[in-house]
Amino acid sequence: MSKTVEEAKAALDAARAAVLSEMESDITRKEGSGAQERRREERQQKLRDVEYQAARELEQAERRQRESASGNTSS
Repeated sequence: MSKTVEEAKAALDAARAAVLSEMESDITRKEGSGAQERRREERQQKLRDVEYQAARELEQAERRQRESASGNTSS
């Protein structure tokens, strides 16, 4: 299902907020064991991946909206 521009913007905003929240928490946390550090890095990478994907979906939604406005519906 393709997202509207508004939905894609909201998803990107939420993803960015999650990344920022994680980074803020990371600043104040104490260093953990090797396993804890690995899990933290994996969690942060997953959040960045979600943010990246949300940005791509916003670009696609904006492109669809421009094409629709111009009458060009080819992909």
